[in-house]
Amino acid sequence: MVWRAAPTGRYADTGRRPTGPPYAALRGFRRTAAVLTGGTFLAFLLLSAWAPGPMSRPVTGDGPPVGVLAGLAQLPFMAGVLWWFERAARRGGDAPPVPADDAGRGGEPR
Repeated sequence: MVWRAAPTGRYADTGRRPTGPPYAALRGFRRTAAVLTGGTFLAFLLLSAWAPGPMSRPVTGDGPPVGVLAGLAQLPFMAGVLWWFERAARRGGDAPPVPADDAGRGGEPR
């Protein structure tokens, strides 16, 4: 006799993830958002490590260095991408969460 765990989680009743245009679009959007935020952060790190001269040059006369402004620009950029994703998820049919029962297994939607 082979013991197998009962499927748990969001798609336990069907055993597969939902498909279709809204879900495929959000999966693609997640990839785009991850590449955008990760790519800009990686570019900032690489420039800081291998191009310290241009990154330490002041933007204007006695102003802050380029590296400081680039580092500070990461926060609003990532916040903007997060807002963009949240807005798209609300509009685009993100799958509603399935509440868990007391045992921690996925339950039926209420």
